[in-house]
Amino acid sequence: MQGVPEQFSDERDSARFRHLAQLPGVELYHAHISRYAFEPHTHEAFGIGTIETGAERFRYRGAQHVAPARSVVTMNPDELHTGEAAADDG
Repeated sequence: MQGVPEQFSDERDSARFRHLAQLPGVELYHAHISRYAFEPHTHEAFGIGTIETGAERFRYRGAQHVAPARSVVTMNPDELHTGEAAADDG
């Protein structure tokens, strides 16, 4: 996935991609990010994410946002954004 490193330098950071045959065109991404900060990047498709625990800080459409646990984050295709943990535990 664009903007995601092949390997994280901190062992507390991890990411996994999956594709399900019954959902063609949908890419599933599950991650735990504690230390990595995503540089500004875009994706070709819509992004719909949930924050299960912790919090995410990101810049989107020129403003800083924080998504707390149990929130949903949506992004349009080709929108420049960043991403990083907004809590000590990721």
